[in-house]
Amino acid sequence: MICIENPDAYLPKHPVSKGFTNELGLTMVKISYCRFGTNAQPLPRKHTVLWTNSKTLIYAFRGTRRRCTGNCGTIVDGEHTSQVYDYPDRCAAYPSQLCEYIATEIDADVQEIKQERKSKRQAGGR
Repeated sequence: MICIENPDAYLPKHPVSKGFTNELGLTMVKISYCRFGTNAQPLPRKHTVLWTNSKTLIYAFRGTRRRCTGNCGTIVDGEHTSQVYDYPDRCAAYPSQLCEYIATEIDADVQEIKQERKSKRQAGGR
């Protein structure tokens, strides 16, 4: 299971990212930190990109489901209530809500793979 994260900036346009897709078979999805926050615990609107082969992450992050389009619920009077620069000591830190979500989804994929392998062994396959 592979998951590569990078801010939504230059890397998606860089030739190395073609290798993520062509050589590793990864799918790129775009998400925003703020879509994992709440009104009580707002997160900044920081766009990021994931390249992954996790079927559950690809499904969960398809389209704009986890991309801020002004509908994240942490906007007041047209502005996000939290900005990356509000956290100078941790502006590059991954939000725990995002990490927990990704870990849960990847674990679901791993459990499915384990079950498939177990079923194959029981059926006499490799």
